[in-house]
Amino acid sequence: ELARQIVDRLAIRVAEIDRDEDPAGDDIARVRVDLDHAAGRASGGIMVVADLVEAPLAGRHATLWHSPYAEAPVLVARVTTLHDLEVFRARGRPPLSQQYYASRSRHAVNHSVALITGATTLRDEIKSAFAPTVGISVIHHGVDDDFRLSPLIDATDDYALYFGGYSARKAVDELIAAWPEVYRATGMRLRLVGARQRPSNGVESLSSVSRSDLRALIDGAACVIYPSAYEGFGLPIVEGIVSNRPVVCRRVGVVSDLPDDSVIEVGSVTPHELLAAVRTVLSG
Repeated sequence: ELARQIVDRLAIRVAEIDRDEDPAGDDIARVRVDLDHAAGRASGGIMVVADLVEAPLAGRHATLWHSPYAEAPVLVARVTTLHDLEVFRARGRPPLSQQYYASRSRHAVNHSVALITGATTLRDEIKSAFAPTVGISVIHHGVDDDFRLSPLIDATDDYALYFGGYSARKAVDELIAAWPEVYRATGMRLRLVGARQRPSNGVESLSSVSRSDLRALIDGAACVIYPSAYEGFGLPIVEGIVSNRPVVCRRVGVVSDLPDDSVIEVGSVTPHELLAAVRTVLSG
């Protein structure tokens, strides 16, 4: 499906599509295409490769290379998906590491024939940061059918649910610090999936949750809360929406591409703003 979207976006005619398994066991989508080049007409393939180690070898015979990574085979036209520009915002990363990953992003942008992002806000951020000379297509990330098919049911418990990463930009520490005041005022608990937080002041952690358990937790939650300060897309936001749950979040990532009433926005992760958002959830 990803290969088809790339082909459609670049207006490349597809001759045939085959799915094979490489020696390492990774699925590779080989799409036979015809490409118009300035020097003439060439035939080759798009390869979507999961394993970065195998990628350079697998791509030797491709005419067009698509990857979310900066690396690519030499002399192969490249389409790059940029998921975020977090490397330019991260605090606490060693300077040499930050410079390395930042240079990889710049190299990918400067040496691609086309770019793909998941949200218009990231597209605009890339334009501002790099002023690329090639086109940028916005292809929103999909949501697994496990979420999409969630029934519309009433919440069975009064808790807000967080699921996602725990890097500094996710602002989970701020959320935990602000929640006791929300809990005292509303009685709503905060449940954190994947955290190792000791239960206190209405905050609980669920360190190990299966996929089916996560679905049950989302269906039972009064709302999904995602306080991240920066996202290239923000998949948990969309997963909460298609699961028919109110979503409390900041205006990050894909939120700008959604209808105005899709989420309950907060400007910052403070007790005052969170309390107002939770009261909106409870009154709805």
